[in-house]
Amino acid sequence: MQNRANRMVFFIDATTKDQVTQLADYMSQLMEDADADKFLTECARCLKAHDETGALKHIINNCAVLVDDEEEDIGCTFNVIVYTIQPWNDKDKTDSIRKLTAVLASLDDVEVNMLERLKVLVNIFNTLLPSPLKYETYLKIVEFAAASGQMEAIVGQLDYLDTWLADWNVTDEQKLSLYDLFQSSLFDCDKQELAMQMLQKYLTLAPAELTDTVRANALKYISSAISSTEVHDFFALMQLPTIQLMKGSPVFKAIELLTLGDIANYEKLMDSETSILTDLGLERVVFDRKMRVHALALLCASAPVVTFDQISSALRVDEAEVEPWVIEVIGLGLVDAKVDQVAKTVTVTQAKHKFDKDSWEELLYKLDEWHANIEAMSQSLDSVNAQVTRQASY
Repeated sequence: MQNRANRMVFFIDATTKDQVTQLADYMSQLMEDADADKFLTECARCLKAHDETGALKHIINNCAVLVDDEEEDIGCTFNVIVYTIQPWNDKDKTDSIRKLTAVLASLDDVEVNMLERLKVLVNIFNTLLPSPLKYETYLKIVEFAAASGQMEAIVGQLDYLDTWLADWNVTDEQKLSLYDLFQSSLFDCDKQELAMQMLQKYLTLAPAELTDTVRANALKYISSAISSTEVHDFFALMQLPTIQLMKGSPVFKAIELLTLGDIANYEKLMDSETSILTDLGLERVVFDRKMRVHALALLCASAPVVTFDQISSALRVDEAEVEPWVIEVIGLGLVDAKVDQVAKTVTVTQAKHKFDKDSWEELLYKLDEWHANIEAMSQSLDSVNAQVTRQASY
């Protein structure tokens, strides 16, 4: 390896030939002598033939050596390379950007120069016009940020994500890949609320087919909603088309009963269907807590005053446990109420839930009706298509 003190300083206003010469000299100092000689010989051959583009492509093919250089600012070197290839034709520039980002976002030794690598990736991203290549680069940024524990640096961009995806002209499949990557990465760094937003986007866009991935993400979304202290609208959750694909399953039945606040039938179901907790990866106590919170919120929405006895009966708990449950529902912001310990009543001044139990049941009935109509329409279209096919065959 050559003397590191002999490194060159880059000048943006230098000629392309001078830039390439400086880059080649700089990189050769990071290589073993034998590799450096071969590298410089090839660069010199290209430059002698006035093929500066060929020399720079050779530099890009060997740029992995730059990533391991922890003594210098690698951002400066990579930025010079990116600056120098800007005039290239679209194909050559695209191929080179892909090679550069693959090296920078490599998941081998992610801790080496991880801050500088992420900065360079973002710089490259910012030089690109809206295109599928910009999507590819952003995907690598998210993958690298997740692997190197730097998700905090990019979560502020999530508000722009859908606008960017529309501008980049990407396919639904590519959108799903990015949403899936985001939800997984955000869950890993304990950003549950943002992760659930990405999961909802995924489940809303996913095709109406219960593949293994769709089912796994649907179960994760349901499980996260049950665990969350922020999610309480399970009727909206049930309306997601991908969740509807689970209709008839034990998990879907449990969510129906949760939506209705029907604790008696919920407990029977949970006692008989042990697969529910396995599929959701939840402890029974977590689901039970959500069930009782939701049931109490619905009860408080149904009357201005409810008694301890009514609450005890609805929640299937001892009367001594009533007040802590009321305090929890108030603390979650689902109910504004005053507890009269002497009269053993709860006076409700405001309830977040707007539907009583009968209204929920009516909405669920309508949802069933809608699902049946869609199924009937699909069968009708299949019949028409079959008839058209038969006629065409004559």
